Amino acid sequence: MKQPMKIDHRYVTFRVDPTRSACRVDFIDTAKRAVVEQVFVNLGEGDGRKSFVDMSEFMGMTLDVQMLPCESEWALQPEGVLTEEEAETRRRFIACEDDYLSGKEKDEALRRVRDEAEKARVTPTRVLPARLTQDGAAAPADLCSLRYREPYRPLYHFTTQRGWINDPNGCIYFDGLWHLYYQHCPGSTESMWDNNHWGHAVSRDLFTWEEREPVLRFPHQASGTGFIDRETGRVCVTTSNLIFESPDGGFKYDFKSYNTAGCGDPKIFWHEESGRYISITLRDVTSYQISSSPDLVEWRHESDIENFRECPEFAKYRIEGTDEYKWVLCGGDGAYQYGEFDGHEFKPDPIEDDRLDRYVHVMEATRHFNHKYNGYYIDDTQPDTENRYSAYAFQNFDNAPAWPDQNAPRVQCGSSQKPHEIGSCSEFQVQSSKFKDGDPRHVRIAWYTVDFKKYGELFTQAMTVPQEMTLRRTPLGLRLCAMPVDEIKAHYSGEWAGDEFECDCTEVPGRAFDVEASFPAGGRLKLGPYELSYLPDAQKIRVVQYASALAPLSVWERKDDGSYALRDLPTVSGRGDGKILADFTVPFIPGEDGEIRVRALFDVLTAEFFFGDGEVYLPLKPDDPDRPEGIFVSCDREARIKVCSIERTMKQ
Repeated sequence: MKQPMKIDHRYVTFRVDPTRSACRVDFIDTAKRAVVEQVFVNLGEGDGRKSFVDMSEFMGMTLDVQMLPCESEWALQPEGVLTEEEAETRRRFIACEDDYLSGKEKDEALRRVRDEAEKARVTPTRVLPARLTQDGAAAPADLCSLRYREPYRPLYHFTTQRGWINDPNGCIYFDGLWHLYYQHCPGSTESMWDNNHWGHAVSRDLFTWEEREPVLRFPHQASGTGFIDRETGRVCVTTSNLIFESPDGGFKYDFKSYNTAGCGDPKIFWHEESGRYISITLRDVTSYQISSSPDLVEWRHESDIENFRECPEFAKYRIEGTDEYKWVLCGGDGAYQYGEFDGHEFKPDPIEDDRLDRYVHVMEATRHFNHKYNGYYIDDTQPDTENRYSAYAFQNFDNAPAWPDQNAPRVQCGSSQKPHEIGSCSEFQVQSSKFKDGDPRHVRIAWYTVDFKKYGELFTQAMTVPQEMTLRRTPLGLRLCAMPVDEIKAHYSGEWAGDEFECDCTEVPGRAFDVEASFPAGGRLKLGPYELSYLPDAQKIRVVQYASALAPLSVWERKDDGSYALRDLPTVSGRGDGKILADFTVPFIPGEDGEIRVRALFDVLTAEFFFGDGEVYLPLKPDDPDRPEGIFVSCDREARIKVCSIERTMKQ
C-alpha cells in the first residue's frame, strides 16, 4: 500500500522504537517508476528518539511512500512482516519537517550550549531567526546557529555536525584541498549501517574542516578509497564493487565502471612499475585478494593475502635516511607488514620471534593473526571485544603532494574544474628535511571510537588527528611510525615551556593541548589523568589512568631482589582520590640518551600519545567530560616540558 507525501522540508523524519521490528521505507517517483530513496528503520512511539533522511534533492516533489518487510543487507534488525493495517498505523510516525529533534530534546540541547557559551563568555557566531510554527508562534532558534559549539565537542578533532560517523573513506588530496569522506548516519547517534551514506568534509590544512553535502547515498554506503584516474586526471572513489568519477574535483560523483575483482573495502592505486591499477579487496573477513587492471574495467586476480582484517591500506615508503624502499600493508586494526611488491604478489619480510611489538589481537576473531606488527596499542585489560580499540580503519590520503612543497600535486595529468570555494584558514607551509625531494607525503587518519552521545550530545564518534607516516629504523627495529602532521602548529594559541619538577599549566588557557615531554627512564611523568613510568626489565611503558587529572603521583622503587614496589609521593592538595581506571603497558625501548620522549595531544574526551619518534602510537579515551581548563603536567625528576594550547578549528 502506497501513500503520497509532499517533500516541503529538507528532512523526512522517523520516530523510532528499537524494540519493534524493522521495516523498509521506499520513496517512489511515480513518473519515473523508480525508488529514489530507501531507508531501513524501526518505527513506533519508542522513547521519542528520531532518525532522518536528507531529501533536499527532492524538494517540491510528491513521492509515494511504501512500507515493506525489512530486507536489510546487514540483517542487524529482526525481520518484520507488516499487514496493510500495521503499515497504515506506522505511517503516522513519518513526517516531513526541518528538524528531527523533538521540542524537549531541542530545548535541552540549546540550554546546554548556551550555558557553556555563558561560562566561556562566548557568543554563538551566528544566530538565525526563529522559524514560525503553523499556528504562527515562534519556534526555538535553529540548532544550526550553534553548530560545533557544544560543551563536549572536540576543538580540533573532526566531528560531524550531528549523527553517527565511523570509517574514513576515499581520503584524497586534489587541487589544494584535502577531501575526507566517511561513513555517516546523520539522523541517528546509533550505528544504523543500512541508512549510512558517505559524508564529506574539505580542508586546506587538515584541521579546519568544513562539512559539505554527502557524495554517495545508500545503497552505496560501504567503505572504500579514493585515487586519481591516470587518463582523465579526475578524482575517483570506489566502494563495494563500484567505481565513481567526479566531474568537479570531488564534490559530486557519477558511476564510472565495475570493480569485478572483489566487493569488500576496496583499495585501488596505480602501480608505476607494472603500469597497471592494483585493487586490494576483502576475500572474506580474514583475508584480502590482489587484482590488477590496465583500464579500471577488466580485472585479473593476482594473489591472496591471509590474516588481515578489513579496510586494507597499501603504500610504498622510503626507509628514512636511505634510498631503500619497502611496501607496507596495513589492516583496519592498524596491524601491518612490510616487504616487497612486484605488481602481482606481496612478499612480507620475516618477522623476528622476539620482537616486542608483535601483534596484539583486538578481538577473538583475530587471535591467530600473529605474524604482523602492531600499528598502535590498546588497553589489553579491556574485554576481548571490538570495544578494545580506540582507532580503526586507518586510511592514507591518496595523491598527497610531494615533499617539500605542499602545494605541488604529485599527479599532474588531464584537467579538472576549480574546486568549490571554501573558507580561509591559517597559512602554514609544511617543509621537512627528513624527506627526500619528490617523496610523497603519507598522511593518514582513522575512526576514533569516542561515544559522545553518552554525554548528551547529538553527534558521536570522531576522527583521529591527521598523522605523518614514515618508515624508520628504531630501537624496536624497522618501524612504521606515526606523528601529528606539522599543520597543527598553525593553530597554537599559547605556549609554556620549562624544566621544573612540577608545573601546573592551568596558566595556559584552553581545553585542548599539544604536550611534548622528555624525562629520564627512571622517572614518573604525569600528563592530565595519565601517569607514565618505565619498567626496564620488561622494556615497557606502564600507563595508569586516574579518575582525576590531579591524582597522586607514584614512583617505582627497585628492591634488593630485583623486583619493583610502588611508592606514592606525598599527596598534593586537590589531587583527588587517586582511583585507577586503567593500568596497562606498551613496549618501548628508550634511545641512547636513556630518556623517554612523548608527545600527547589532548582534546575534549580524547588523548593521543606518540612515543619516541612515533614508533608507538596510543590513542586513549579519557573519561573527563567536566575537567577544568588548563592541564596539569608534573615529573618526579628533572624533565623538559613544552605545552601549547590549541584553538578551535571546527567551524560553522
